[in-house]
Formats: sequence, C-alpha cells, structure tokens
Amino acid sequence: MPGALIGSYASYFLMGLVAKLGFDGEITSIFDRAYYEALTGCALGAGFVFVGATIAPSHSKKVAFFLGGLGLITAGTLVVFDAMKQCYWCIWNGIFVVVGIVLVVIEINRHSVQHLWQKITSKS
Repeated sequence: MPGALIGSYASYFLMGLVAKLGFDGEITSIFDRAYYEALTGCALGAGFVFVGATIAPSHSKKVAFFLGGLGLITAGTLVVFDAMKQCYWCIWNGIFVVVGIVLVVIEINRHSVQHLWQKITSKS
C-alpha cells in the first residue's frame, strides 16, 4: 500500500511536470487547465493501481481489484467533499482519477501486469 501511494504521487508529479513543460511553464486557458487536470488525475489513479499490482506479482489481479475498490471509494468521497467546497477543478481531476483506476483494473483483469508493462514500453 505505501508503495502504491508513492508510485501514484510520483506518476502524478511527473505527468504534471511533463504537461507544464508542454505549456511553457504556465497554464493560460481553460482548455489547458482541463487537459492538465485530466492528465494528472488519470496518471494518479492509474499509477496507484499499476504500482500496487506490480509490487505483488503473484496476486496482481486480486491486488488490482482491492486497490481499485479502495481508490474508487476514496476518490468518490473526495469528489463529494470537493462538490461541497465547489472546487470544480478538483471534481474534474477526481473524475479522471476514477477513469485511470478503472482503465488499469480492466486491463490487468483482461491480461496481466506484465502484458500491460509490455504495452507501455513497446515502440510500436
């Protein structure tokens, strides 16, 4: 669990850094902000499940389902609190955290963590 948290925040910050480099360091329009929040949220959710499932390779599907459920409960709770604060960018980010979690859990369930890693690192 701690490894999954560290991996998810590392992917979040790295993806944010890459996105900000693409924007020359500052986000100027609403579309840039929407892209940035969607990209970093998806990376956070996907990184949480992927790193956690990679740490436990013999039980990767069970761990992916557990972390996916835990992540969905946490993200859903945070989206509700963000809605009460009326932080709309936080809600947008939370929606894409859920998208990242769901996509990685589906892919790990269909194949395996090793197959997903090969898909990520393949050149074609």
